[in-house]
Amino acid sequence: MDDIVWLEAQSRVTIVEVARHSGLPEATLRELVEFGALAAEDDMISGSCVARLRVAGRLAGDFELDTSALALVLRYLERIEALEAEVRALKAVGGRR
Repeated sequence: MDDIVWLEAQSRVTIVEVARHSGLPEATLRELVEFGALAAEDDMISGSCVARLRVAGRLAGDFELDTSALALVLRYLERIEALEAEVRALKAVGGRR
């Protein structure tokens, strides 16, 4: 788990590093990039998506999801995180009144 915290703290990590720590094969990660569910530039991705990829990988294994379904799961997880951040921000503003 310490590896994941370290990877998340990095601004950019390689797809190979993410594959090593996320439980998803490198080929699957590359397919997710092709599907547009994972942004990569020069084989580097944002370290902030590592935890989300681990959750998606567990769900893919539990429910035998193919890569296109996994791409959809990743988009939903990202959207959920964004909405949760928005709710926290709104609560913080509301608490200052």
